[in-house]
Amino acid sequence: MTPHTVTLARIVWPGNVTAIHPLLCPMPRECKRPGNPVRSQAISTGQHRARADLLPAIDTLCTWWYYRSSWHLGKRMSPKNKGKFGKGKQDQLGPDTAPEDEFVSSMGRMGKVLEPYIKQVVLATAAIVACAILVVGYGWWDDRKEARATTLYQRALVLSRIPVFPPDQSGDENQSGESEQPVDRDGDGTPEEFRSTAQRAEATLAELDKLRSQYGSTATAAQASLLYAGMLYDLGRYSDAEAMFQTYAKNVSSVQMRRIAREHLGYAQEAMAMAEKDENAKKEGLKRALETFRQIQTDDEGPGRDRALYHEARILGALGDREKAIAALEKALEVAPSSDIRYEINLRRVQLQSKE
Repeated sequence: MTPHTVTLARIVWPGNVTAIHPLLCPMPRECKRPGNPVRSQAISTGQHRARADLLPAIDTLCTWWYYRSSWHLGKRMSPKNKGKFGKGKQDQLGPDTAPEDEFVSSMGRMGKVLEPYIKQVVLATAAIVACAILVVGYGWWDDRKEARATTLYQRALVLSRIPVFPPDQSGDENQSGESEQPVDRDGDGTPEEFRSTAQRAEATLAELDKLRSQYGSTATAAQASLLYAGMLYDLGRYSDAEAMFQTYAKNVSSVQMRRIAREHLGYAQEAMAMAEKDENAKKEGLKRALETFRQIQTDDEGPGRDRALYHEARILGALGDREKAIAALEKALEVAPSSDIRYEINLRRVQLQSKE
């Protein structure tokens, strides 16, 4: 008897281990198997001196001993609970056979399924790769264009912001007329100052023309059209500037940029009207500019409403409607008490009131 058997035997029949021992060890294996009639007969007839009231405990103990003996003697267990990669599966394959890799076998089965369609698969893969290359290549090419367009646009912006200092008219300019040229003290091609607004506008337009001719399809070129229209305005080409401002305001998606474009469009229309010699044509031009300025912002709670009212007051004053002009200025201060143009609004109101 093993130590485990002795311990369990003492629990079932304290003080008389030998009374249970014949049921555990000497009994033939077929008698130990649960449910065997030989074993049941042996227990029921008292062949081994077992007490009837302990038969259930002895039955449980015999069952445990049967399975323990099976494991102890090295009997192989069923592989059903050993998992996909257990010893039972390996025993079925043999000691010298390696278990099959399920990933490899799955790929093999997939290959057999796709074998009739291998040509179509290759063509589809090649098409996908070609499309990916085209998309990546186009993206790189488009980014490269945008980068070069941005470089030209930045230079145009720098030129448009260079200050203008008219030449000294005291008679100190030399005979070659160098004082009329842009001042480039560093010699890097970027002037420190221009001698006139028209001179600055022409230099800026030269850079913008390069941008429009080389990269006209880029988003940077579309954004640069606002600056281009402003330079046309500085050159006095109000009609061209008006057309470009209108196009920009129509196509731009940003609400803020649309307001800016409309404000400059109103400036161009106002300048065109003021250039008219006929009074009726001048008045019609100012009315058209008035409607444009009003469209900057129509909501009293919206941004830019103070600027819209300020320009409305200016045009009304030019049309001779002083009372409406003053009312527009007062409303501008009412809707935006801390407006950044409140100084201009107050100054304009004082000027109109002084004409009473």
